[in-house]
Amino acid sequence: MKVALSGSTGRMGQALQELIKNTKGFQVTAEAHGGCSPSSWNPKNLDGVIDFSLPPLFSETLSWCVTYKKPLVSGTTGLTAKQKKNLEQAAQKIPICYATNMSWGVWLVKNWIKTLSPPSSFQIVLEDIHHKGKKDQPSGTALSLKSSFSPSLKRKVKVISERRGREFGTHRIILRGEEEEILLQHKAFNRRVFAKGALRALKWLKGRPPGLYSIDSIYQSK
Repeated sequence: MKVALSGSTGRMGQALQELIKNTKGFQVTAEAHGGCSPSSWNPKNLDGVIDFSLPPLFSETLSWCVTYKKPLVSGTTGLTAKQKKNLEQAAQKIPICYATNMSWGVWLVKNWIKTLSPPSSFQIVLEDIHHKGKKDQPSGTALSLKSSFSPSLKRKVKVISERRGREFGTHRIILRGEEEEILLQHKAFNRRVFAKGALRALKWLKGRPPGLYSIDSIYQSK
């Protein structure tokens, strides 16, 4: 499968480069980054696009994919309301998988969160810890995890974000009562886990009809 990487020189772009280089059946045939636009891509030499960039390049990439009818997997965070609307409109023409976190572990944690129903006396804290270079705070993953709580609990969730060192991503859900505490944690040891999810998503999208697919679709399928 011939893949274009948008945001190819970023941290996730580099992780994807390394993964694809060692994965049979995939190859990077085009890149976009600060000094290279998707407009230079040859659509005849591409089967799909993976985007982990910044909002401005995301918009260019999305537009290119719609023009040439190519499937898109994106994990770019910090999108504006207009960009999210454009994403939804684009999904009426091409298959898109958008997720703020593509690891299997985070997907599993989100499903567990949906089942939580602690007593009203319990505090609910969501800790979001990333490397000091991460721009969005709280992270897209933290916001996605918070949205997974039942509507009656969302307003009670306190989000605490920290940016330090080289953390790849740690998220903790803490249920704190007067006499006890419950801790649910997901910790990424590297970016390869996110890259694997993105590659799996692109493979799954190939041949699918237009639509905005969540990571649920990918991990629930066999």
